[in-house]
Amino acid sequence: MTGLEWPSPGGLIQMKLADGHQAIQPIAFSRTKYNPDPKRVDLVDIQYFAAECVNPPPGVKSLDWIKGGMQGAKCN
Repeated sequence: MTGLEWPSPGGLIQMKLADGHQAIQPIAFSRTKYNPDPKRVDLVDIQYFAAECVNPPPGVKSLDWIKGGMQGAKCN
């Protein structure tokens, strides 16, 4: 599956880590807020992050990457 990519409801999935044996995909975070009119919980303050922004570069362990200030992160 090395090098494959395909669309998903959450964004493009790409086989990029561990020499193409692990998948990466974008992610979104948000808060929830109760909306009394329709009586439902809505997502608010949604922030999207590219996969290259939240995954360490090849050969770097995640914890080491985070402790090192996420060097090489490709964030907008």
